[in-house]
Amino acid sequence: MISQSPGPLSRTGRGGHTGDELRETAREIIGAKRRVNVLAGWRPAEDTLPERFLNTPLPDDDAAVLSSERLQQLVAEYHRQRGW
Repeated sequence: MISQSPGPLSRTGRGGHTGDELRETAREIIGAKRRVNVLAGWRPAEDTLPERFLNTPLPDDDAAVLSSERLQQLVAEYHRQRGW
């Protein structure tokens, strides 16, 4: 269920938020977006990049290539660290 609480950024006025508050709010937003995506039928296999970003080296560095296998490893680790 998506939280209905206003969260720390709902305070009136400008500024006054600590880095920790902003990071926590970002975590809440990312988590809420993921919950909405899951409710809409999203599957972890869809957490990828367009093919044009994969297996194509950077113009100035032929060694700088992101394979789909490496991306899957990185995404799996990201999900693990998020507790998903």
